[in-house]
Amino acid sequence: MDIPVLWMYGELDRSHPGLFDLDMLEKMNKPNFKLELLKDTTHELTNINTNEISQEIIQKSMAWMASLGL
Repeated sequence: MDIPVLWMYGELDRSHPGLFDLDMLEKMNKPNFKLELLKDTTHELTNINTNEISQEIIQKSMAWMASLGL
């Protein structure tokens, strides 16, 4: 892919090995890829403490879009 891509993974994802994916994506060395590992977050990207969508998703998504001028 040559378009900007934001990859977000939950730190506590037990369904999918996000750390493995992040390692592979980093090795691709694609400047258009932004990688985020969300603290205290599950596969569904919900926060384990609040059981709601992680506020970090919103913050990081908005910052990423702003960096693209969107």
